[in-house]
Amino acid sequence: MNIIQFAANYPLGFFSDTSILFAFVVGFPLSTISSRAVLFFKGYVWWLTIRNLIGLWTSSERMNNLFLYNLDLPIQVVIMLFVFGSLVNRPLVWQVSIAVMVLFCLFFLVDLFISNPNIADWHNHRMNRYAHVVANGLMIILVLFFFWQLTITPTVPNLLRYPFFWVACGLLIYSAGSIFLAPFYYYDNVWQGPFNLNVLQYIENGVVIICNLLFGIAMWQTRQTERISPTNW
Repeated sequence: MNIIQFAANYPLGFFSDTSILFAFVVGFPLSTISSRAVLFFKGYVWWLTIRNLIGLWTSSERMNNLFLYNLDLPIQVVIMLFVFGSLVNRPLVWQVSIAVMVLFCLFFLVDLFISNPNIADWHNHRMNRYAHVVANGLMIILVLFFFWQLTITPTVPNLLRYPFFWVACGLLIYSAGSIFLAPFYYYDNVWQGPFNLNVLQYIENGVVIICNLLFGIAMWQTRQTERISPTNW
């Protein structure tokens, strides 16, 4: 009942959390013939679905769930570096990707404890102060590098039917939209905060919905590609 009331009071936020179900349903089940990049991306969609459903329930119960969204940062960075590293598949790219994974995870942990000196106080847990900005910046760089690779080695005959074109578009829209909002997450997402920054949440919900819908298109194109030419995956 609380979830229904939450949906009625915050329809945009509810739709933002549940919009990932489109990608989850279209991409279910995991295919045993999928490439490593596809499996990693599907795994991320599964994680987003679980995170959002738990986040929706805890929000409706007025429980602090910000740790879920902090935890998403290293998960997103690691998985997406694996995804695009698998697609480019060059030794130097893999070496740089692994180095970035390790450095970002270390930075995330330091930022987590700096942003939450009393880490055991889950009720007043806060969003990381700097890691969200860095993660969004990394995703923008990663996507632009991927697009550059597509231009210098045009091996994809139809971008609109290429699943990872849609994944990259979703990440770029989300990261470009969120990087300007991220510096305010630490101050805005608190109980009885001193600032009225609700408009930031509306913008965030909007870019999340667009990103999730593009992820759904990617899952649909993946399903079509597996059906037509499974050996390519």
